[in-house]
Amino acid sequence: MAKATSVEYGSVSRSDFPPDFVFGVATSAYQVEGASEEGNRGPSIWDAFSNTQGKICDGSNGDVAVDQYHRYPEDVDIISKLGFGAYRFSIFIFPDGLGTKVNDEGIAYYNDLFLTKDLN
Repeated sequence: MAKATSVEYGSVSRSDFPPDFVFGVATSAYQVEGASEEGNRGPSIWDAFSNTQGKICDGSNGDVAVDQYHRYPEDVDIISKLGFGAYRFSIFIFPDGLGTKVNDEGIAYYNDLFLTKDLN
């Protein structure tokens, strides 16, 4: 058996980056939004996968996740307070999962997220 080794890294600070460097955060819709049965949301491929018995060892899924669908103002406030200048996120707006129709309630949610004061 290989022996575990420890690697020590030096500290990193904001001054190690150019002044115009933008730090950011990123999320995936499935990983954070939750609200799997709200807002006219249809199932995604990840909903189907994670809700199939035996696919996830502990049976967890993203049905609630961190509930960003309901808590996005708090989440955006935290991102802002931590000093991040960018937020990249994925969107899920097709209730049939195929892109044949757009979910108007999903569009309204993302518009609200885009217009959150701390995000602008």
